Amino acid sequence: LDLPPAYRPIFAQQSELWVNAYGGIRPDVAYTGLLTFGAELDFDAAGWIEGGRLGIVGLGVQGDNISTLAVGDAGVASNIAGVSTVRLFRAWYEQRFAAVRFKLGIIPLDDDFMALEAAQLCTKSGFGTAQTEALNTPAPIYPLGSLGAMAEVMLSASLSLKLGAYDGDAGDPEVHRHISQLALDGDGGVILLGELTWRWRRALQLSLGGFGHVGLARGYAVDTRVRGA
Repeated sequence: LDLPPAYRPIFAQQSELWVNAYGGIRPDVAYTGLLTFGAELDFDAAGWIEGGRLGIVGLGVQGDNISTLAVGDAGVASNIAGVSTVRLFRAWYEQRFAAVRFKLGIIPLDDDFMALEAAQLCTKSGFGTAQTEALNTPAPIYPLGSLGAMAEVMLSASLSLKLGAYDGDAGDPEVHRHISQLALDGDGGVILLGELTWRWRRALQLSLGGFGHVGLARGYAVDTRVRGA
C-alpha cells in the first residue's frame, strides 16, 4: 500500500493454544486470541504540529482464559486473555517539546509504567504489571484503558522522570464490554504514579517508582470495596 509517511496502520493477530495437562481445576485445552487494530497519525511528519502524534487502538479479544477455565491461578497465565469482545483500548494524543513529552486521552497505565520491554517476550501476565496493582485496584490495565495523562521529563541524557494520573476505576470488562468506564466519580478516585529511571547506554536500566490509589479498592477480607491508598 502506498501510504503517506505520517500514517501508520496497526493490524496484528496473536493466537495461543494452552494445555493444562495436570493439576489446577481440571485438565483442559484453551485457545486464546487477540486482534489489535487501529492507526497512528504523526502530525510532525504531516507538517501540521511539530512533535505531535495521535492514535486510536481497538482490541478483538477471542477464546477462553486457561486460568479461569482450568488452572485457577490468580496471576493469569496468558497476558492477552480477557472477555471475548471488540472494544476501544486507546485513544490518545502525544506531544513532545525538547526534553518533555506528555500524553493524554484514554490510555492504560502499563503503556508507560510498571512494564519492561523485555517482558514483552513472555506470555505470562505476571511479567507485566505488578500483581499488587493489577489484582488489588480497578486500574486501567489491559484490556481496559481509562482517562489519564502522563508527562516525562529528560533530566539529563541518562536520567528521566515520569509522572502519571489516571481514573482510579476503569470499570469491569464483563460489564463495560466495548469501552471502559469513563465517568469520573468520587468512589473511583485517581491513581497517581511516579517513576525515576537511570539508563547506562543500552546495556543497563534502573527504575525506582511508586503508586497511590486514592479511591475504593478491593477488600479481600470483607469481599467488598474499601477505602485505601
